[in-house]
Amino acid sequence: MKNRMITITNSVLIGVLISVSYTLSVNAQGSARGQRDLPFKEEIRRSFQLGAGARVSVESISGPVDVETTGGNTAEVYIVRSGQTQRDLDCYRTVVEQTAGGLSIRHDQECRNIRSHQRVHLSLPRDVNLRIESVSGDVHIGAIEGSTHLNSISGGVWLAQTGGDTRINSISGEVNLNVTRLGSGLKLDSISGKIVLGLADGLSADVRAESISGRISSEIPGVTVEKVGDSDYRAQVGSGGAPVSINSVSGSITLRRF
Repeated sequence: MKNRMITITNSVLIGVLISVSYTLSVNAQGSARGQRDLPFKEEIRRSFQLGAGARVSVESISGPVDVETTGGNTAEVYIVRSGQTQRDLDCYRTVVEQTAGGLSIRHDQECRNIRSHQRVHLSLPRDVNLRIESVSGDVHIGAIEGSTHLNSISGGVWLAQTGGDTRINSISGEVNLNVTRLGSGLKLDSISGKIVLGLADGLSADVRAESISGRISSEIPGVTVEKVGDSDYRAQVGSGGAPVSINSVSGSITLRRF
């Protein structure tokens, strides 16, 4: 009888977990990547013309940020901002403004202790220089030809393709990126999650990984990862040369071609 009760209890628990998972999925309707909008909300839709190499800054967002990239010089902005109450919604703004050098999106709050959430979707020219900072949510970015600087992201990062100066710091989640050109190099620092680093066919690099709490491996034919300290590693990809610096990672690192 006791064993039967344990079995029934476990079945009920599994059922509850499945139900909760399904409910979260259903309640995410109209939101991005499983994060639900709060009850009171407002949509922002704006369109801008950006010059070549424009600087686009996204800062202090409580929710996911999705960036798709296109040709041309038009930037399309779609944001859903929400609050738990109307007061919460009224107590802050998501500022979207064109600057002398490009485009700025940021959180501006007038009250303390509010519950807010935002979803940001951008369509940007590929040649922009992109900076995203202080985001509580996942960040997905398409192919970028300009620089990409990401800092303080409480979520995962997916960067489809980068060919400019790339700096990724303080990420609480996994990092997936593909690199077509290194230029002055690539820096990844303070990552709490696995890293999957794709290097384009024919791209050479000197990889230095220090203070790594996890396994580092290569799926690139002919590339061997050498351990040079308790938690430090080196690898030469192709003829070497361009630096790839990876520091302070709590998770595995995989090198691959794409």
